[in-house]
Order: sequence, then C-alpha cells, then structure tokens
Amino acid sequence: MSDRDARCGSRLLACLLTALTILAWAPPSGTAAPPAAGPSRVEAFLADLQKASTGAQAAALLEKANLSEAELKLVAQELGKPSWAGKLDAFKRTPPPLGAHPPTPLLRKGTSAQQVVSDVRLELEQEHTARLATAKQAQLRRLSALRATANASPSRTTLRPAGRGLMQANSPFAGDPATAAHIDGIRPSPVVVGETLTIVGSRFGATPGRVVIWTEDGIIECGPHLTWSDRQITVRIPVEARPWSSMRDVPPNIHDDGHGGRFGDTSRFRSAANLEARIWVKLAGGETGPLHPIEIGPDLTLLTPAIDSVAPSALEPGSEVVIEGRNFGNQPDLHTSIVRLELKFGGTAIRLDASEWRDNYIVATVWPDTARVGRLSGGILRVANRLALEAVEGGITFTPATEVAEIERGPFRASCHPLGFPPLCLFGDSNTYPAYDLALQNGWTVQESWIDIIESHSQGANYGGYFERQPEDGSATLRTGVVAWADAYSLVECRAHVVVSGPRGTSFR
Repeated sequence: MSDRDARCGSRLLACLLTALTILAWAPPSGTAAPPAAGPSRVEAFLADLQKASTGAQAAALLEKANLSEAELKLVAQELGKPSWAGKLDAFKRTPPPLGAHPPTPLLRKGTSAQQVVSDVRLELEQEHTARLATAKQAQLRRLSALRATANASPSRTTLRPAGRGLMQANSPFAGDPATAAHIDGIRPSPVVVGETLTIVGSRFGATPGRVVIWTEDGIIECGPHLTWSDRQITVRIPVEARPWSSMRDVPPNIHDDGHGGRFGDTSRFRSAANLEARIWVKLAGGETGPLHPIEIGPDLTLLTPAIDSVAPSALEPGSEVVIEGRNFGNQPDLHTSIVRLELKFGGTAIRLDASEWRDNYIVATVWPDTARVGRLSGGILRVANRLALEAVEGGITFTPATEVAEIERGPFRASCHPLGFPPLCLFGDSNTYPAYDLALQNGWTVQESWIDIIESHSQGANYGGYFERQPEDGSATLRTGVVAWADAYSLVECRAHVVVSGPRGTSFR
C-alpha cells in the first residue's frame, strides 16, 4: 500500500461517521435542507468502487472523491443493496493495515484476575520468607559466640579473711566500757556503693586507724579514710562491696511485689537484695574496735543496661532480632513483668516476644501477625532489666506484612462492526476512558497491571485496549486512562486490572 493509501485510510473514519450521521439526519423545523446531491459524482465513485478489490483501495477512492454529505447519503443507500454484498465482503477479508493503536499485550491472556492476585501474594510471601531465612542464617554464628560468653562464669570479688583480732572486735566494749570506742550510728543507711559513709560515735582516737566491711566471706577494705576524728569518721564504700558483681547475679525477685511497674521505676527494691554486713572500725595500733550493722545497696550506674547493637535494624513481621549489650540480666523466666522489651514508633507499638534473655544479649521475634500498621521509621527500642533500669536505641524501621488487592475498571467498548451500516467501516472507533485517578494511601503501591479482552468480534485482530500511561510498578500514584479501539469490522469489550499491595489490615484509599 502506498503512503497516499495510508493517508487516505487514516482520514476515512471522519467520512464514514459523516455518512452514518446522514442516514439518521432530519433537518429541524425552519432549517434549510442540504444542497441537492450530484448524481454524476456518486455514480462515478460507485463505478470506481466496483473496480476496487481491497479495503485500502476503497479507502483511497473515498478520500479522492471528496463527496458531500448528501452524496455520502446516496452512497450509503446504494451500498445497502444486496448487489454490493460480495464486494463489501471482499473489503472485510482484506482489511487495511493496523493504524496507530497497539494490540493488547498478552501478558495475562487466559488468566483470571483472582489467579493473578493469588500469584502476586504468593510471590511477595516467598520473598518475605527468603529474607527472614537469610537474615537468620547470618545471625547464627554471632549467636554462638554470644551464648558462649553468657554461659561463662562471672568474675567475683575475692575477699581476704578477717584479721586475727576479730574476736576482740566482737566485744565493742573490750576493756573498760567507760573508755572503749563505740559507734552510735551510721548515715546514710542503707548506703550505696561509691557513696560516702559517715560513722558517728566516740573514742575513735586522734590517730587514724582503718575501716573495713566484714562479710560472711571475709573483709573488704574501705581504703584510706576521708576524715578521722575522735567522734566522727568518713569513708567511701568501695566498689567491691556491691551486692552483685553484675546483673547476672541480681536476685530474681528484686521488687517488693514482684512487679516493676513502669519503665524507670527503681523505688521498690527488696532489702534482702542488698549486702548485709558490719562496718568495723579498727583503732590505731591493733585489730580491735567497734562493730555496727550496715546494709549496702548496688551502684545502679554500674548496673544500668546499655545497647551496643540491634541486628537487623530494619524489621518486618516474623523477623528475629538480636540485641547486644550489657547489664540486661540473666532472665530464665521470660513471663516476668519486671523485665521489659518495647518497640514504639510514636504512639504505635510493635510487639516483640523474647525467646532468650541473657546479661549480654536478647533474642526476640517481631509478632508475625502485626496488622493495621503502615511502613514506619524512627522507632525507639527500650530494654528494662529487673532493676527497672533501661536502655534506649533509636533508628529502627518496620515494614509490615503485605496484603494484595485488585482494582478493576470497565468494561470499555469500541466498535467498527456495522451490523447493516455504515457499510464502509474500515477505520473505526477509538475511545479513551478516564479509568484511574487514585493516590494510594497507607503505603500501598502498584505491583502489576494489564488489560483483559472479555469480548471481541473481528475478521482479524483489528481491536484492542491499552493504558494511556502504563501504571508504574512500585508507585503510589495511579492516574491513567484506558483506550479501547476497533478497526476493520471489529468490536471489542475490555477491562483494566491493577494489582496493588500494602500493609495488611489497611486500605489503599
């Protein structure tokens, strides 16, 4: 076919639509009738058309004839006669080449929309499972090292035995009670490791001696005194006098009622959790001197938990997360309400279930059925040990479980099948429908899109449907129309399908 034939064909639609209009046209009252048709021009065109053998030739002749509306009406009446049936069939069997409209992609031909949604859902779930498996494998070696460290015996303070004058010290009034040294009281009580202890009494002497803490296991030197007078001594409680060498040694029932309350509540310690001992003032020149009961609490600054790392920091439902740090405290009973593990994104909490809780690491799993939560960032992870002391780590992200939905539009139709008229339907119908105008909400995005032909009739494949702008995978914007087209004695009915995915339990609207 020549370039001129193609140009003629591309303008034939307007001519055919005009002819169709003439068939049904009746001038309104008071309107001048159309000019009289020229029989000689119509006859000449019909004679030329009788010689044509293809649809392209017929289109070229119609373009060349440049008939008026009245003349086109006469042509339509003539072509409706039975004598032209064979010629019109020949035009149908040799349709013109496809125009500017692409055929419908066959990506999902013969597949139901429900099956596509199921396929996409399965694919996303498989990707999710593979990510979790890969992350868990990467953590196994590190966890082996952490478990070995957690099972090692903690270092303990070595106490030296009490001095030989201990028996004399059991009698605070050794010698003449009127002249023996005496402790009237100590403050504060209880005292905390690292604090200054003031010992008030009498007859300590002007010459400094020594102050020690006498425990069941031996004695702990308080180091050089800070002040020493006949009636008052001040010393600092050494770190060796702490009740526990680390959080691994903290008694399990550290609070009065077994409930730690809120994060940061350290007000309800059991007194039995402190170190119960005696303060012993050793007077100058010997191993004798008065005793007084003393209760020593821990230095909480040495037992406050700290988070060194969180892996992975990008979480999703079912993720196993390993929190490394110190002073978490060994916790065999993970149902206790005193230890806490919390992940929050503002007012939104994500549930974490701990499976291992040791002094130097915690293993937890993100609740797999987390729903109605979008993509989150800037999460804060908080860990509280049995002392209700807490550690905080930020920068956590959360990608929720996904749901899949289909957004269907249509049906959209186009027709170039005359069913009696117009008789020369070669280049036919092209309709553009405004199908989608959505800004997807709550983190939903496009996964897949296609056009499905649900009904068609044609002498050839001269019909189809396509998106004006193909929806972009991964985009949250869905704005496009659908073009349905039919040429050369065809008709088509199609639907548009877009599959989207987003957080389970939320809506894309």
